[in-house]
Amino acid sequence: MAEYRRILAVGSEITDEHGIGFCLYAAGHLLERGDSYNEVMQLIENELSAERWLSPGESYIVRDLVNVLIKSGAEFGIRQQAAENCQRRILKHISLQEKALALQKDFAKLALTAQLKSPEQEPESIWAAYGEEPWLVSLAPALPGGQRLAIIVRGGSILDSITSSTAYSETILANARFTTGAGVDGESLGPNFPELKLAYTTDGEASLLSDWGPQRTFYMIALLLVLCVTLFGAYILWRDVGRELKMAEMRSQFIASVSHELKTPLTAIRIFAESLLLGRPEDPQAKSEYLDTIVNESHRLTRLLNNVLDFSKIEKGNRTYRKEPACLSEIVRAAVQAIQYPFKQQGFHLSVHVEDNLPHIQVDRDAIEQAIQNLLSNAMKYSGESRQIDLRVHKRDGQAVIEVTDQGIGIETAQQKHIFEKFYRVPSEENKRIGGTGLGLALVFHIVQAHGGCIEVESIIGKGSTFSIHLPLENKQ
Repeated sequence: MAEYRRILAVGSEITDEHGIGFCLYAAGHLLERGDSYNEVMQLIENELSAERWLSPGESYIVRDLVNVLIKSGAEFGIRQQAAENCQRRILKHISLQEKALALQKDFAKLALTAQLKSPEQEPESIWAAYGEEPWLVSLAPALPGGQRLAIIVRGGSILDSITSSTAYSETILANARFTTGAGVDGESLGPNFPELKLAYTTDGEASLLSDWGPQRTFYMIALLLVLCVTLFGAYILWRDVGRELKMAEMRSQFIASVSHELKTPLTAIRIFAESLLLGRPEDPQAKSEYLDTIVNESHRLTRLLNNVLDFSKIEKGNRTYRKEPACLSEIVRAAVQAIQYPFKQQGFHLSVHVEDNLPHIQVDRDAIEQAIQNLLSNAMKYSGESRQIDLRVHKRDGQAVIEVTDQGIGIETAQQKHIFEKFYRVPSEENKRIGGTGLGLALVFHIVQAHGGCIEVESIIGKGSTFSIHLPLENKQ
């Protein structure tokens, strides 16, 4: 170890046959043993600062030594920064060396030939550009003995020298650079500098070009964001407008349907009342039938108005229910009795099955009766040619179940989730010929939901539908 340190202290004065100082070999051995870190660093700095030109072999050895110093990680701070600085310097030195060696190899290909302006004039030198950051290469006049000396100048050094020696150079807003190759923008320097051009880029343009990548990304993202927001806003507007148009159409249909529904019982009441007033039916039985018709049409008109008024209260949030224990079988019988006349008038047969010993249930009697009447009225409207309707009341899983079944036209599966919406009527040719307001099932849904229950529907096109009201029992048995 001591011998290596003495050799290291000698410096690069003693070299081998390749011109490589023994001190560099000694430095490698010392670093392998983790010794003399500072001494090796000082040696490398001296070598890089020396005026002499390091040979390629020395350059690569110094590069390896610097890499070892950096990777060792033994010490950081100023020493680590010094090692990294030395690494940048030696890599730049090696890059220049490799470019110089490549130039030496390619020198014959440069084809530097003199040009004569006239027979009396001396030939002028041709300056060829070499490399990406071009060196300017030329030949000096022939020396005695026929040899010619190659002259190599770094183009960047020339521009730096011009800038530093020009007055007010700091105010010049142009960055000049040498460019080479065909198709490159720039000012030609004349025939003595083939393929060499001088290009100017203002600071503003340079900044714009350098920042164009991030700016373009930002602008693209901003444009995409604006486009997405615009499309989303257009979609929301289109959806809202479509919804409003649909609601307006439903309201228009509702008004027309209510007008028709009100007109029918009012017309019947007026006709039969006028007949009785004129004394036309002399038969007491006919008079009794006229009076029954007036009473039943009045009940029908009352049910329609109650539906509209109750739905208005629901919309405003003012609909209240007075719940009290009630017998479900009595509610069912009252609902059937109220709707019996239109059933008989249109030839329907209503089959009622009520399970015995049903417990009392906590409900609003009038509201549940109204819900049953609406289901029976719907079953009558949509039974088609069938005249059979079944009403069943029974217990199941701790709930009271009220089922109304018809054998009519049925409801498509896709439409079943919409039939409880306000003003909604299934769009079909059959429905266009059937009167209705689109409120009956919406009102039933709200009544059942307010009682803590649910309503279900099972339907098959052409075979009929079954609506089931499920209400929780007060006393489970």
